[in-house]
Amino acid sequence: MKHKFIYEGVEFDSDEFSKLSKTEQIHKLLPIAVDKNYGYSINFIENDFNKKKDLLKSLEFMEYCIPEVIPMNFSSLSQISKELESVLNHSKYLAFTGFYKESIIELRSALELSLIISMFYLMFDYKNKNIDELFKDMRKATNESNKWFFSNSSTPSKGNFKEKGRKGTFGNFFYKQPCFKELIDNTPWEKDFNSIWNDISNYTHSNGIFYMSINLSENYNFIPIFNKKSISLYCNYLMKTLQLIGVIAVVSRPELINKEIADDFEHLGEPLIGSGLWGKATEIFYKILPPEYLNYFKK
Repeated sequence: MKHKFIYEGVEFDSDEFSKLSKTEQIHKLLPIAVDKNYGYSINFIENDFNKKKDLLKSLEFMEYCIPEVIPMNFSSLSQISKELESVLNHSKYLAFTGFYKESIIELRSALELSLIISMFYLMFDYKNKNIDELFKDMRKATNESNKWFFSNSSTPSKGNFKEKGRKGTFGNFFYKQPCFKELIDNTPWEKDFNSIWNDISNYTHSNGIFYMSINLSENYNFIPIFNKKSISLYCNYLMKTLQLIGVIAVVSRPELINKEIADDFEHLGEPLIGSGLWGKATEIFYKILPPEYLNYFKK
């Protein structure tokens, strides 16, 4: 008599399954779990998640706007922007399939990449300079971005955005940028950034039981199981992360939401990708912002 067991609605022969190595067993079960978890996640968002409308706005921003907020001044920035897109999408796929800790860790990478892109872009200050100064800035920004891109320099640590702080940190660089100083003085951006950064970093460093995979998802043979509390936690982190990325991009490039420039570009028939948050994309950006940021950018 054959012995059988059922995993997520799929029937297996227990005797034959027991003959498989652990890796082969996982190979049989993991695709089923991934497919089921993705379906459970979509169903949860559609029917049970209490911030469904806000999440859908954030996902729309991620799909349509992330490629457009990245400047294309030099090739390495273009490549970093593609990595940012990739990281955000991988994060979503991991969360929807039950790999909650890994998906949250990817959000920290997305924040780092957005700061990297903004930093290199702001090194090239094109305002009120003669041609020689412009080329000097361009060479410096290109050299610095290429050095980082080819792994010849390290990603800066976060540092403190409200004071000059330690050299070689993001805080040290952005503290000296007037556009970010004005943002920090007039919005809760610095507090919001530190809050989400610190939370996500706890998962990156497995800072105790509350930030470990075993707390986020039960598992069978280390195969993740859908967890409503964990997918809800992830969705909230994702929305806050996308808000911060959007703010970083627009503070670095305020022309992104300048309606007159947008109208000129659209009149000329310029492509959307690479030219900014034109048309519908501008509306999408405003939809994801909390009131305190919305008021700041609409001044």
